[in-house]
Amino acid sequence: MRRGRIKKLLCSLLIKKQDCLETLEQLFPDINWRPEFIYSPKRARSTFYRIDFVWLIPIIGASSYFLYPYGLLSLLLIPLTILIGIWQHKAAGYMIDGKQLTMRYRVFSRITFFMEKKRIQSIGTTQTYFQKRKKVMTVKATVMSGMTGMTGNVRSLEQQDAETILSWYEH
Repeated sequence: MRRGRIKKLLCSLLIKKQDCLETLEQLFPDINWRPEFIYSPKRARSTFYRIDFVWLIPIIGASSYFLYPYGLLSLLLIPLTILIGIWQHKAAGYMIDGKQLTMRYRVFSRITFFMEKKRIQSIGTTQTYFQKRKKVMTVKATVMSGMTGMTGNVRSLEQQDAETILSWYEH
């Protein structure tokens, strides 16, 4: 009986994506809620997990040394980090549709960030040494929301795509 209550509660809390989109389209008809993204290039895949190894290697080394032999299980963090990086790479993308910018990225859960041009406070790009070698850039866009802003961050887009976003935002 208890499982049935939990399942019923979860079903009442969660909404199917299609049902949610229909409601949003009715409330905000001028926003494209079904974007077709331009994704990060395949050559940028390694930039999603390379930086994680900087903090991961000392942890693996220390745990392998001090907690031997069980510390060697920390080596399983390497393929896990690579899989999360590939997962983040597959989600990274953007779309420009008239006066709307939509960004999709992933930390652990996938985030789709819808922005109207008139609401955007700033757009900027950054490029690390490794991204420069791969000819990709990170794009950050901030929208004011309350006292602080909400920032969308898409890593490792084509340099040309990042410049397209910046030129779109210019007045």
